[in-house]
Amino acid sequence: MPLGDRGLKNLEDLLARRPFNPRVYLIAAADAAWMAPYAASRVPHLFSATLAIGGSARPAIQSNRLFAGNAALVPVFWVDPDETATRLKNAGFPLRTGPANLNDLAAAKLDSYPETADCETGNTAFGRCYWVTILGLDPAQRNDAIGTSRIVPGAGASLALGPFGYNPTAPGPGIAVGWLPPDYKGPLKLEDRLLAIDGKAIADAKAYAAMMDEAVEEKPVVVMMQRGQDRRRLETRIVVPKREELFTARVRAQYLADSKEILVVTRGVSALTVDVPPQWAGARLNWNGEERTTPVAAGPLTLKR
Repeated sequence: MPLGDRGLKNLEDLLARRPFNPRVYLIAAADAAWMAPYAASRVPHLFSATLAIGGSARPAIQSNRLFAGNAALVPVFWVDPDETATRLKNAGFPLRTGPANLNDLAAAKLDSYPETADCETGNTAFGRCYWVTILGLDPAQRNDAIGTSRIVPGAGASLALGPFGYNPTAPGPGIAVGWLPPDYKGPLKLEDRLLAIDGKAIADAKAYAAMMDEAVEEKPVVVMMQRGQDRRRLETRIVVPKREELFTARVRAQYLADSKEILVVTRGVSALTVDVPPQWAGARLNWNGEERTTPVAAGPLTLKR
């Protein structure tokens, strides 16, 4: 499965063509481990639970598309987490670290119609969480009562040396280049070791990631590199990426069984769909304090501003 949004959309299309299964699990390891929290945030209605093994949460955090509210109902396990997974948990993402086994996954079942649904997105292609789907975004539809659940990333800066990879848990000094794309045309070679940036030593991979997260502006820099026994100076730049989905919309919806009422609270939403299951038919619906005059019928109900 391709990583990122493309892979998730492919999986969503595949599952849509099959009968509903309350036991769908995503297991991701090593370099793909970040997909476990990312998938739970992006398409929570697809999975009973997700599991990450090893690896780093940094790609998920730096995506700027990680929302704790979306993943609130998806058990996300992480076995052998590094410090980035701990950072993710400390930032409020519902991550379960420590020992986990197949029994933990088997205990989780997918409910298509939980009584509460929370969905935040900056892209309507990923506007669905369970029984609510955001169809339109509108910054004018403000609501201070519903904030953001986004996990705020660091700067996400990088060196303009072309794409390269390194082991995020490897010891220092510096970072050793462990991966280059087949068509790489930059100045690096495999096993090159980056030792310092503008005279500041890179202690290890963790320190390098912290340096990039703390960079707030683009600027020219000099990198000290070691190749075999030789040390070389590389003149390059620190580049800061342009973030996607800076504006997000959010919907929080709840079915109250005692009063047979559906409460919908939104921010930045101009249109949405509420998929009403048969057991909720006849309920009253309230959207941001405005109550519909007629009870809802079973099936998808589109609301617009």
